[in-house]
Amino acid sequence: MNKPSTVLELLSDPKKWTQDVEARDSQGMPTDVNNNDTTCWCLLGAIAYIYGSEHHDSKCSNLQRAIDDTCSDGKSVNIIDFNDAHSRTHKEILAVLEKAQI
Repeated sequence: MNKPSTVLELLSDPKKWTQDVEARDSQGMPTDVNNNDTTCWCLLGAIAYIYGSEHHDSKCSNLQRAIDDTCSDGKSVNIIDFNDAHSRTHKEILAVLEKAQI
């Protein structure tokens, strides 16, 4: 499998997105984002996997701005809390990734 070039491409399949940990393996257990057996990632885990440490801060900043723009109540929600909200949908995840262009 070729590595996707964007987080949006990586997480386009709902099965590749997770909550409450950065990454999970094929057994659903928490794992490192770069483990060969990793099958799904949270937003931050996906950024780390796709962009590594070199572009991590700028990509997170873009994503945080997109999340802030999306939250209509004016309250700032950090990336982890946005990803892990139990009511969060995969469609909402894709929408902020499109807005952030990552």
